[in-house]
Amino acid sequence: MDRKSEKVLSSTLIHGLTALLVVRLLTVVTDNLLRWLAIGLGKRAVDESLVALVLTVGTAGFVFPFIFLAWLAGHLADRYPKRKVIIWCKCAEVAIVAAAAIVIAMGVKNGGEIASLPVGLWLLLMTVMVIGAQAAILSPSLVGSIPEVAPTHFLAKANGLFSVVTLAATLIGMALGGWLADISPLFASSTDWWRDRGVLATTALLLGTSLTGLGTAFLLDHHPAADPGLRKPWNAFQRTWKDLQELFSRVDLRSVALGIVFFWGLASVVQLNIDQLATEGGATTQSQIVPMLVALVAGIGVGSLLAGSISGEGIDLGLVPAGAMIIGISQTFLFFGPSQFFTIDGLPNVGWVWSMFWLFGTGCGAGLFDVPLEAYLQQKSPPEKRGAILAATNLLVFTGMFGSSLVYGGLRSSLISDAPLFCAKSVCGLFAVASLLAGGTAIFMIPRETLRLFVSAIANGFYRFRIEGAHNVPKEGPVIVTSNHLSWLDGFIVILSSPRPMCMVAFGPNVQGRFLQMLAKQWRFILFDPKPKSIGRALDAIQATLKGGEVVGIFPEGGISRTGQILGFKRGIQWIADRCPAQMVPLSIDGMWGSVLSFSEGRCFTKWPKGFRRPLTLTYGPALPQGTPAAVARLALQEVAAGAVARRMDESSAVFSRLNRWLQRSGRVVAFDAKGTPITSRQITRAMKTNWTQSDSSKEHSQSQMELRIGKTFASFGSRAHSPEGRVCSRAILASIEAFDACTMLRRTDRLLSSLHSDHPMYVSLSLWIGCVTGYESVVVDSQMTGPLLMEILRKNRSTVWIGHSEQLLSAKDEPFEGLSLEVIVLAIETPEELEHAEETARDIKLAWGLEPIVAFSPREAGGLVSMNVPENRSVASHEVTRKKGTFGRVINGVVIWPDVFVRSELGMTPFIQGNRSHEGISRGVIVGATIVHGAVCRSRESNAEVDARLGSSSLPAALTIDDDGFLVCDTK
Repeated sequence: MDRKSEKVLSSTLIHGLTALLVVRLLTVVTDNLLRWLAIGLGKRAVDESLVALVLTVGTAGFVFPFIFLAWLAGHLADRYPKRKVIIWCKCAEVAIVAAAAIVIAMGVKNGGEIASLPVGLWLLLMTVMVIGAQAAILSPSLVGSIPEVAPTHFLAKANGLFSVVTLAATLIGMALGGWLADISPLFASSTDWWRDRGVLATTALLLGTSLTGLGTAFLLDHHPAADPGLRKPWNAFQRTWKDLQELFSRVDLRSVALGIVFFWGLASVVQLNIDQLATEGGATTQSQIVPMLVALVAGIGVGSLLAGSISGEGIDLGLVPAGAMIIGISQTFLFFGPSQFFTIDGLPNVGWVWSMFWLFGTGCGAGLFDVPLEAYLQQKSPPEKRGAILAATNLLVFTGMFGSSLVYGGLRSSLISDAPLFCAKSVCGLFAVASLLAGGTAIFMIPRETLRLFVSAIANGFYRFRIEGAHNVPKEGPVIVTSNHLSWLDGFIVILSSPRPMCMVAFGPNVQGRFLQMLAKQWRFILFDPKPKSIGRALDAIQATLKGGEVVGIFPEGGISRTGQILGFKRGIQWIADRCPAQMVPLSIDGMWGSVLSFSEGRCFTKWPKGFRRPLTLTYGPALPQGTPAAVARLALQEVAAGAVARRMDESSAVFSRLNRWLQRSGRVVAFDAKGTPITSRQITRAMKTNWTQSDSSKEHSQSQMELRIGKTFASFGSRAHSPEGRVCSRAILASIEAFDACTMLRRTDRLLSSLHSDHPMYVSLSLWIGCVTGYESVVVDSQMTGPLLMEILRKNRSTVWIGHSEQLLSAKDEPFEGLSLEVIVLAIETPEELEHAEETARDIKLAWGLEPIVAFSPREAGGLVSMNVPENRSVASHEVTRKKGTFGRVINGVVIWPDVFVRSELGMTPFIQGNRSHEGISRGVIVGATIVHGAVCRSRESNAEVDARLGSSSLPAALTIDDDGFLVCDTK
């Protein structure tokens, strides 16, 4: 959808939903205002012994129409446009409140008595019964308008707002009704009625809210009738039975409706129990009870908004068991909590604070429980029968409320002694048991949604979880989502991120036990074992799923990456692509590497994570055409991953601020000059502040050349840290160091030493900055240092990782290896011609020391790390090729190399522009990535807009290409 269409949709949504919410607000305010006005006047007009009768008539008269008129309400909501039904009902409401105002002006105690109640009061209570009937008829049309106004992705949020508005309107109506009941006269005024303050206020508020609601109803959007050909229901009982059958014919709708009934049945008696709980806790006035009711209602409002927010663009039924569990836990703490809430003087005590907190928790759980159920019922009900289903649900809800009130009355009755059977706290215990049982039932019925919420809680609780580019997934048709694989959690978060239901392909041996297999079945995992028959069955299942037009998620690397790099794709993905006409969508999982669930540092789980609430971003790239080769799909995935890495690096803390903190650790040695003289962080800080020039000979001689060079480099970087060039350098440094960390499997106990010359492309990142970025112990030595002296410093420093070049290694190979702690030696090369010499050096060093160096490639054209092999002694994967002799190493995470940019153009991807020339006009390949410093930014040829301003690009050196495993090799063609 383009921006113009989105803007029109957003405007329509705001207008339609706002009008609907205002109508709902004013309707509920009017209903509750009249109801509590009548009850309040009734309590004033009769003896104390008849108050219960007034409450019963006022409550039952309003509730029973929802039961007996459900058949008519459902028929009208389906047979006629809902807007028209709402306007009819609002017109009737104006007439009803006008009649109520006349009755109040005449006096509720005027006339004789019927059944011990004044005739005027009976007339007022009749208006409550009539407005109850009007509300019963209006409700399905009003609630059924939500899915007509709000699109599916906003339905949960709309219901959350609807619930909050309803609660607020209920409180406003109750407060206004109670206030009017206190100031309205019981008898006809001795003067003109329009001069009576109470009558005027009652008439103004009743007619004002009703007429405003009617005017707003005309602003509702026009929608056609759901079923204009529906026949008139002459038999009310038959129509009611048919609506219930329609509701119960579908298991999902039946279960959701029963959940709604449970919620409202429990909510009605919880409200009653709060009054009794407060009274038994020492409350003597209604003003002491009201705050506790407000805490419950406020909790419901917060829970409703949370439910809409957590659901995002869908409906998260996993909130239902979570909400039930929160209700159960909150009621449990009320049961075991303090019994007294007020002191002898009537002041709140600690127990009152305790009860307020857990009543608020009960409300939050209630909001989380109800909103997804209401939204699901609206969305999944057939549009032509939605009114009937909502009306049938209302019938069940109010029947359940009536039944639960009877049960509560029985629990609080005094059958054996003067005390009730259950005290209010014991009733809280029963509520807790009922809620926990409901939560357990919900988990059993919807384990997939429950686990989805659990995974979402982990993803959002331990990570800053974000989904980008979900619009790139086609809304219909078969789709293959190809993702990189970094941790055990990946399969779940991929499903969590998908805008469409997805079948995930998973490794069978990882899913053991009946419970996990049940979850795998619920989540529709396609499991396979490393056996030909099992793989064949899985491929057949994938093929059948795609032929059904569904989405299949695959980790084409065949296992979890132990180095953070994107591995070569297995042959199965090509088999699927050849036989299933489906689009491929690359999905990058970025930010998981370094967490306890990944294999960073060579182990999983048994390590501390690198940072709390790390950013975790799942980015969907543009859909690739049908028939895209697997090798090309892999390159497309690498490009999406490179963009994700670049964005994360831009959002991370600035390199220069890290440097300042690192240098503050004064006294530590960070470098050695060519003579082996140590240079401390304090000296580097002084050199950064020194205004050294060629003419200042005193400063020149007081500080070593290396000290000045490092200080000048750091100071120069700091002066342009906030410039565009500085941000590019910062991004490239962070990306290069992260990739180097992953490929060498660095451990927190490692001690690094770099002897690269100062103009090497990796000197800044892997010599100067790696210590302050990673926090590992690291030193840099002058590249002119002799071999024997270099070996001495390696021993004294107990270095485990050495980054150098061939000449240095060859000059030191004759030195004894004893006493060295070296585990990894990295040969940094910057041109393809150096590879052969580096391989010869590696062989010589292995013969001399028994430790084989690895190659890291950083082309001078790129200015950053591009590819790298993994040390043999730190490779921990049997399924993964981590190093290849005679290659430049596998392309690192954060970089993609397109050997042939014409292939990229055929995918419909935006062309690269470097300078005034397009890469499509050059026969050479292109390197694109977050580590690229020297290349120009990628731009669109047509609009000159940035494709991704974070990705630099440079030309690929001649005669290089990518093999099937993702290694950069010399092209022999």
